[in-house]
Amino acid sequence: MNGTMYKVVRMEGNEFHSSFSTNILSYAIGKKTLPTIGKVFCFKFLSDAVVFLDSWSGIGLRIFSGIAENPKMMKRMSRHPNFDSLFWKSYKNKKRINKIDSCPCYKGTFVADSFTPTALVR
Repeated sequence: MNGTMYKVVRMEGNEFHSSFSTNILSYAIGKKTLPTIGKVFCFKFLSDAVVFLDSWSGIGLRIFSGIAENPKMMKRMSRHPNFDSLFWKSYKNKKRINKIDSCPCYKGTFVADSFTPTALVR
């Protein structure tokens, strides 16, 4: 099931990239972005995306609205980008996620198989 979601991205010049990751993904309006490992983090509600953006103010973050493929609520995320591969390997294999290498997600966090931006909303 697909749905409209919100993706926080980092703006560098005229380009948009993943906000935090060692696996940098690029985003453009109308272009479907597929992760090479894991899933794409996004938010169901704009208000939750704004809370995330505001907690990291000053580093050029923006918010896209767009279509997320197969969104699912997420409770934990990698504690640090260096743990991304291990985190997603455990997630994919349905292994218990190590609480040492992970931390709670921000309120309203979802993951999706892909994200296609439709508009820059903030």
